[in-house]
Amino acid sequence: MTSSSGSLKLEIHTEDKTLGKWSVPLSEEVFWRFLSGAGGSEKAVFSEGSIFSPFLFGKYFDPSDAFPLWEFEADVLLASLRSVGQCRVDWSQADQTYALISDLPGIYFLHSFIYFSCFRLIRRKIIYIMVYTCMQPFSLGFKKKLIIFLVLVVGKNNVQVYVDVKGKMMEISGQWNINKKTAASGDWRSGRWWEYGYVRRLELPGDADPQNSEAFLSNKDDYSLLEIIIPKINSKNKF
Repeated sequence: MTSSSGSLKLEIHTEDKTLGKWSVPLSEEVFWRFLSGAGGSEKAVFSEGSIFSPFLFGKYFDPSDAFPLWEFEADVLLASLRSVGQCRVDWSQADQTYALISDLPGIYFLHSFIYFSCFRLIRRKIIYIMVYTCMQPFSLGFKKKLIIFLVLVVGKNNVQVYVDVKGKMMEISGQWNINKKTAASGDWRSGRWWEYGYVRRLELPGDADPQNSEAFLSNKDDYSLLEIIIPKINSKNKF
């Protein structure tokens, strides 16, 4: 991953051999029961208008089921949410590309002015330690510049984008608690995934070129903004 112009370019994964991924459906009854006991992060991620909300499209739809997003006009499908100012998602298409842009409530991306990564092997997991510095006004009778050092320890990037090139599918997923132990079966996505993280799976149009897609994560207010650009096959203009 690299940072540019205040945003972070995400790696788009094209191979995922996880067995049984998203095989456990999230019913409406189970969703409400889970949400009633959920914490602040979970409620923010699944909040009304969020791309991960099962009610994003006007009625309940399991976000782990692939939805044909670009078969619908955003102005029509999101009209009710926009009328009350709760819409956090938009999608569109142009002559050469498809685009998706979404606020990610409850998901934070820390961008730094100067940062570097190093790797440590801790408990058999690769941990990225990102250290950044910034300048901030500080007053003690006169103005000073205080250098603040912050250390952020995270596991894999919280937001992941996967594409199935042959199946023309895209999924956006991640965990809000990477330290929570999963079941003995292993990968959190193969079981009751909503207890560990979030997902939105999308069907891509037939002329989409998912292998050359690009995804960017940036800061917006107190949460993150995700932008995905998918070129159309045989498009002459490269972005």
